[in-house]
Amino acid sequence: MIGWRVVFGAWLVGNPYGIAGAGTFDLRAPHWLEVLFSTNRGLFPWTPIAAFALAGLAGPLRRARPAWARLLLAQTSAQLYIVGSWSVWSGAAAFGPRLLTGLFAGFALGLAALYEAGWRRWGMRPVLTLSLGAIAWNLILLARYGLEDVPRMGPVPLSTLWLGQLTFIGRALGELDRIRQALLRQFP
Repeated sequence: MIGWRVVFGAWLVGNPYGIAGAGTFDLRAPHWLEVLFSTNRGLFPWTPIAAFALAGLAGPLRRARPAWARLLLAQTSAQLYIVGSWSVWSGAAAFGPRLLTGLFAGFALGLAALYEAGWRRWGMRPVLTLSLGAIAWNLILLARYGLEDVPRMGPVPLSTLWLGQLTFIGRALGELDRIRQALLRQFP
């Protein structure tokens, strides 16, 4: 609380970002669709595996552990509502949906339930394929973000976001020297 007092000038601040002039909350008009689907740091365009995780919460986990699934789905709804009620719901200069990272532990349980159901039905190959694809997606997107191949703020055209994922490796191989220099600047 001492830090809050020093930084924000008050012992207890309900919305520290509001003090800094970074937006307001309007609980009557949450940006549900934007938080989920916008290319401006929306959950599904930036973290597509979250759709599989939610499917796991709503399907296999709900059947195996209904109380857990209800709790996690309620938490997800509440966080989406609160984040969506903020005028700066995208998190501004953020990598992906950073305001939703509190959901990822619950998403892991949903994904685990989906993986178990998929593994029992189809074997390990689809589970590994989805996992490796999600890892590759995020590593490529992180590299693109770090190299400013995608803008740090604001919406990104869907074609730039998704098709750029498929073409980035080829383009990056042609720019290895620039990447090396960027890394050396970051870590002298």
